[in-house]
Amino acid sequence: MKCSQCESTLFSPGYLGSSSSDDRGTYERWYDGELELGMFGDVKHASSRARFQVLAYRCQGCGHIELFAGAQD
Repeated sequence: MKCSQCESTLFSPGYLGSSSSDDRGTYERWYDGELELGMFGDVKHASSRARFQVLAYRCQGCGHIELFAGAQD
């Protein structure tokens, strides 16, 4: 991998998470397709959509965070 900002190749792995007390250590997901909202403004996640883990890496050179789609769920 190469940082898109400074071209460093040194990265630290990490993850995206909530700062709330109910964060259960789950990982973020990327869903294929356009965002759809339900009747009450909640996000609709169709079970037929492909979804992937989001992998996050922080550049050790400039601090920029790069996100990648990882394994499919």
